Amino acid sequence: MTEKTSNNDQTVSLLKIQGLLAGAYELSRGTDKELLSYLIKMARMEVHAQFETNEAGFDRIEKPGDMDRL
Repeated sequence: MTEKTSNNDQTVSLLKIQGLLAGAYELSRGTDKELLSYLIKMARMEVHAQFETNEAGFDRIEKPGDMDRL
């Protein structure tokens, strides 16, 4: 039961991330860069909260880079 709950939580998190990134994609066509940046950061936070098993992989994400400079 615990593994099924964990899988459900991961599925819900992936759907949240997909929704945030889909919204970010739609906004990338417009001019609202602040909301776009917010949605991308929310997606990153959701990934970090749910899938933080690989700390080395997230070091690159947390550093400001080209993706933050739109």
